[in-house]
Amino acid sequence: MNILKSAFFGLILVIGACILLFWAEGRAVKTARALEEGKGLVVEVDATKIDAGNEGKLVHISGDAVPQDVPVDPRLGVAAKGAVSLTRIVEVLQWKETSKEVERTASDGSKTKTTVYDYGKVWSSTPIDSAKFKTASAPSNPPMPLVGEEFDISAAKVGTFRLDGPAVAALGKDTPLQLSDSGLAQAAAALGGNNPVWIVNNQYVFAANPDAPQVGDVRIGFARGDVSRVSAVGQQAGDKLQPYTASNGREVFLIQAGNASASEMFKDAIEGNVFLTWVIRAGGLLMMFVGLMLSFAPLTGTLGQLPLIGGLIRGGASLVALVMTLALGSIVIAMGWIFYRPLLALAIVVVGLGLAVVFGFIGRKKQVAAQVA
Repeated sequence: MNILKSAFFGLILVIGACILLFWAEGRAVKTARALEEGKGLVVEVDATKIDAGNEGKLVHISGDAVPQDVPVDPRLGVAAKGAVSLTRIVEVLQWKETSKEVERTASDGSKTKTTVYDYGKVWSSTPIDSAKFKTASAPSNPPMPLVGEEFDISAAKVGTFRLDGPAVAALGKDTPLQLSDSGLAQAAAALGGNNPVWIVNNQYVFAANPDAPQVGDVRIGFARGDVSRVSAVGQQAGDKLQPYTASNGREVFLIQAGNASASEMFKDAIEGNVFLTWVIRAGGLLMMFVGLMLSFAPLTGTLGQLPLIGGLIRGGASLVALVMTLALGSIVIAMGWIFYRPLLALAIVVVGLGLAVVFGFIGRKKQVAAQVA
């Protein structure tokens, strides 16, 4: 029954891999077409003034990023003036379970292995569920009174153009925010509890004794995100820069820190699209290979255990799975490009099938050699 379940799950993985690869290629094609279209339409403009003649056009600007508001943590009242983002970093001292295998020798010389669990205190920014601890006598963790969070500006200006705040905030470089004693009272009120609040190593520490913290004690630090110069490509809509919708419906909006020309930004975006596509391809092909291997479980799980020929059968199954992955994967990938770049699609199929033949030939020779030996 387990073998049949593995085979069925493997078939689902293969189908899922085909869907993933086809979707990824469609995404890559649409993105590539939109970027190529935008690259040919973009207009360089002076960020310090708005030309009504460029309304609705795809424009490129560069300049100093000026936040239009201040990121604030409303719970603790901490603000980062001049920053584009503020990040609250919360850690709670909690119990963490670790395990190790211990070998014991009995009086009769027999040996047994036992799993031993140990519990230590760690500062963690995520809750550790003590309900999942393996031993009944394990200590328990209190719930986290507060979690980490990021607070972004709502908007920023580059010259006279207004940009979406979170998009600019994503470019910020984080540095520690200096805390002051004036915030201790609001911090204490925000978390409540009986523990006093201290500032230790530029963190609010909620503990009876910060030098001897106990489970449940909390420490909170902040980081501010700053960015000076920003370059962006988007559609001019009044004084706003917003995503541009290409003819295929794909949106184009590019933004990065520093001074970058439009050609540099499109080059980076095109390279990023290619890189992401190859990452998804690799994941999809691996998923397909694993699925095919699992689908062969009825064969490898029975005949693969036979003496002498078991190893050959398992090796043969791996080889067949690899060849099928290269052949089927290349066909699925090519389908995404056939209407956009038919020559590229043909090249993908040829290379994929060629690799499948080469690996099949090499694997066949090895198997023949193993049989002869």
